[in-house]
Amino acid sequence: MKEVYYKKAARISLCSLNKFQRLFLFVTEINVSEYVRRRRMTLAAEELMKSDIKVIDLALKYSYESPESFTRAYQSFHGYSPSVTRKFGVYNKYGRISIQIKIHGGDLSMKTEQNKEKKFIEDVCEIGWRLSANPYAGVITACMNALNEGNNCELAGMISGLGFAYTWYPGAPNDAIITDDNMIKRTFDALGYKISIYRDSDTHNTPKSRSKEFYKNQIISSIDKGFPVLGFGFTHNYPFACAILGYENCADILYLRSYWDDNVTIDEETGYQRTSEWYDFCYGIVVIEEKIAPAIKGKELIRHCLKAAVSVSEQKTTQFYDITVPYGLAAYDTMIGVLEDDDYWKAAVLSDACHPDDDDRQYDFYGEMDRSYCHVGLLLSGYYKNCFAAPWLKEHIDASESGNLIKKGCEYYSMLDWLITHMIRYKPEFHDCKLVSDPSELAKREVRESKIPLIKIVKELDKTAVECFKRALELL
Repeated sequence: MKEVYYKKAARISLCSLNKFQRLFLFVTEINVSEYVRRRRMTLAAEELMKSDIKVIDLALKYSYESPESFTRAYQSFHGYSPSVTRKFGVYNKYGRISIQIKIHGGDLSMKTEQNKEKKFIEDVCEIGWRLSANPYAGVITACMNALNEGNNCELAGMISGLGFAYTWYPGAPNDAIITDDNMIKRTFDALGYKISIYRDSDTHNTPKSRSKEFYKNQIISSIDKGFPVLGFGFTHNYPFACAILGYENCADILYLRSYWDDNVTIDEETGYQRTSEWYDFCYGIVVIEEKIAPAIKGKELIRHCLKAAVSVSEQKTTQFYDITVPYGLAAYDTMIGVLEDDDYWKAAVLSDACHPDDDDRQYDFYGEMDRSYCHVGLLLSGYYKNCFAAPWLKEHIDASESGNLIKKGCEYYSMLDWLITHMIRYKPEFHDCKLVSDPSELAKREVRESKIPLIKIVKELDKTAVECFKRALELL
């Protein structure tokens, strides 16, 4: 790739280098070097998809000193290694910037000091580690707090269905549950709010389907009414949830609560995260329109949560980016199917063999697959069910026949969680857990097959727990 000549670009723009860099930042809200970095990473991903170019050659082409430094930069930008992009076609796309200047009429409205005011919902709870065991549960807890609907993370996990949810897709992050529309609707139905969900194009694609002005107007209108906005992305390349709680300068700057602190600063006055680069990472928003009913309570709340358990179990797929991801009990079947699929693993080995100069590629693949099965796969399934669902349900049941059935379902969840933590060599350091001691062992069919019976048992325990909940629903 040709070296980018900043001085030449400045000369074409008829200004000094310093002024060109400041003008570029002012107009595009991104500095020149960062724009070049993002475009290089996008072009590199497209080359991986369209050709058999080696990682070492890509590193040299895009001015990196080594394949290792290129791979680190690539994963930092895309969230995936080059091998995952090549195999699954997932990457972040940052489009070329095109600047157009248009002036209409002679009555240009000017920003006033009033437009630049800071407005926010005060004293909304932080999203600490406990609340961010799943980003969605933590953010819904913050939204509930902002709406004066309490501050109960377990309740947030239950009314949404998160406590029963499970997705799995090989080699990719298994976080599709946090942007599933069914989960969002269940959450706000239980709290008694009418909502509108605005999805945007995956941020891998440009241009976005909705303008920045559209989002700014929706956010300003909601905050002015005292309602938080549930956002997806905004601080991070993934569509993790965040609670938008305020704005400044016509919403050019947003104040929010999010587990992820990329691309933000901390506002000393509010303690909220503050960002002006949110549009680059915007996957959409959920706007709370109005309160239409009281939050459900008592037996109605129990029924709502049990219905969520059944619905999540029977829902076969959801969408994550443009990928259809197996959901509920179907996710276990996919997990088993991949372990049994010799062609899948052989193709991975052949792909790695095409890149003999990149010694890390084969370990990267197996390491990613081990991680996918482990702490973003099975551990989450057991954690949600045993740490969100079971404790909350046990606390809210009585000694009736339906209560005993719910209690029995919770016991199956406890067994499921126990089996998972023993199957995957659980360690207190969550991210050090492994399905096998050496991920490269997954290349052997007999090693993979040894894990299948345990995953089948986990599925049956999950299925049996839901059957208990179904029977309890009939009695309630």
